[in-house]
Amino acid sequence: VATMAEAAAPRGAGEACSLAGDVVEVEQARTREMIEGTNRKHERRMAVAIEDLSNVWGQVKKLFAGKQTLENITLNLLNGQARVIENLEIRYVPVSDPELESISQHARSSVNWFRNPYAKVFLVASEDPADYKKSIRPRLRELIDKEASKAVAGQGDSESNPLMCHIPPWFIVHVVQSMSLGGSKKVFFLIRDEFNPRTGKKLDRCCQLCLSDSPNSEQSLKSWQFIKTTLADSLKQTFEARLQAYCAEVRTLSLLRQTSGWSFAHFFLVKGSLAHMFENVKIHDEAIREYYELEVIYLENLSRLKEEEGCSEDQLYSPESWDMEEGDEIAAIFDPNRKNLRQMCREKKGLREFDVRQYLFAKRALLMCRTGQFLELAKLGQSFISLFVRRIRSVGQDRLPSSFCEAWVFTACQQLASMLSDPNIPERERGDLQTILADLYLYSHAKLAKLGESHDIYEKNSPKLPSKSFLVSPSAIRHHKLSPDIDLKCVENAQRERELSFEETLVGMETESAVAVAAEEAVLAEEAVHSTSTSSASAALPESSAPGSTTPSSSHSTGWSGRIDVPRCSQDGEKGSVVSCSEESDIVVLQRVLASNDYFS
Repeated sequence: VATMAEAAAPRGAGEACSLAGDVVEVEQARTREMIEGTNRKHERRMAVAIEDLSNVWGQVKKLFAGKQTLENITLNLLNGQARVIENLEIRYVPVSDPELESISQHARSSVNWFRNPYAKVFLVASEDPADYKKSIRPRLRELIDKEASKAVAGQGDSESNPLMCHIPPWFIVHVVQSMSLGGSKKVFFLIRDEFNPRTGKKLDRCCQLCLSDSPNSEQSLKSWQFIKTTLADSLKQTFEARLQAYCAEVRTLSLLRQTSGWSFAHFFLVKGSLAHMFENVKIHDEAIREYYELEVIYLENLSRLKEEEGCSEDQLYSPESWDMEEGDEIAAIFDPNRKNLRQMCREKKGLREFDVRQYLFAKRALLMCRTGQFLELAKLGQSFISLFVRRIRSVGQDRLPSSFCEAWVFTACQQLASMLSDPNIPERERGDLQTILADLYLYSHAKLAKLGESHDIYEKNSPKLPSKSFLVSPSAIRHHKLSPDIDLKCVENAQRERELSFEETLVGMETESAVAVAAEEAVLAEEAVHSTSTSSASAALPESSAPGSTTPSSSHSTGWSGRIDVPRCSQDGEKGSVVSCSEESDIVVLQRVLASNDYFS
């Protein structure tokens, strides 16, 4: 703000507002890029484990890297629906990778089911039958038997979910340098005869990949088609088995949540893992539903604890749970990774309501952006900011740093406005979003003014930059001329003389019933103005024209006439003549309404 004020000082009002609009749009684009970049780093794709028995992964790594997208995979959900995933991103991870080694230590925990590999590929490179039988075959047999033993152990483990005895499918890729060597074909036939199943359903688990073949050759295309088809079937089987296991686990934990000793932290990890698995396969609507249900159960658990323990709200939410840390005044409604809540749960650290509710909203908000639900996001964001700021204030100002609430609300509104200003939003939705954006800008302006006053800089810097530039969308400023007869001092005086703050007015307007009452009062006020004599436009409004003093006229049944009459503000700040704004630009109407100290007329 100070930078814009200094740059605008030698300019006129129009240039200053245009400069402010440009700066705001640049900052919004930077905010969107930062949010998208931060969350892109934490995206997880479905993992496929690579077991390299012949040290050939370095030679084929680039070939596999170019085949990380599987097309048109059909996944069956437990509700009877089938989802077709057009492009599913996967990643190939060697079993020696530290990430897989860490996961394998807790592979049987329901918290890590979604992290485990969905398929396993054995890489074998041998063109000598004798060498294959002596060194590679015993090692390959040992690893495959080990995979089978995991399934047997899972069936006998009464503590584990019986559905998790499903072991991810595996298959073998025989890598050769050239198909002209006769030994390579013999080795491939030996592998296929031994490891392909001989009973039951015919299933081919072996393929041959020649490095000397052209990428577009028939043999190369056939090999990669086999690999992608096998991977698609493996991922489908594993996903559906884990989905069934997760749903059973979540159902059991949900039924036990009324019992003593029930841990929300464990439930948070399990249900969050299910939502993560939906995210990995791009079934975003189901992931949104999981996060919504998690939030409902979280709030229900807080309410239940309050009732059972019979404690007051101050005792239930101890001061420690609301002790703010550095940076908390900056909202995180689009940054679920700012605090690693899952790690805090594993370490059995307490979860703050301040962090949990922002995390759950951020996860839903980002998924709604990916699915293009911008209007729904705008309404949800408005509701969340309004309700959450009340919850923060209910804690008590003595527990919060100075100007904490104003800073959090300002940053939250700016983050939401930045996401809703995305140029990729369809044109058909932008009209409805403009109203919500205007509210966010107005709310931000009110909080920014309070922040400035608390730091003794608002009075000093506000004359340098017209305050009207904060009251409208930056894109609207450049398309309308500012009215030269509006005195900034008049606007500032009117704002200071308001009996209710802008925020208190917003809170009073939140419910639908309050909005309906306000709309009716606005109609009556307009009819009252129209009922007065228009012969002397320069005369002051008579007392009989006050809102609510006349009965509704016939214009009430026909709808709004498209004309607004608002009192003109004179240079000394007093209400003056009535001005018809039907032919004036929207920006001028807004200025006159603000000057008349009537935001909601």
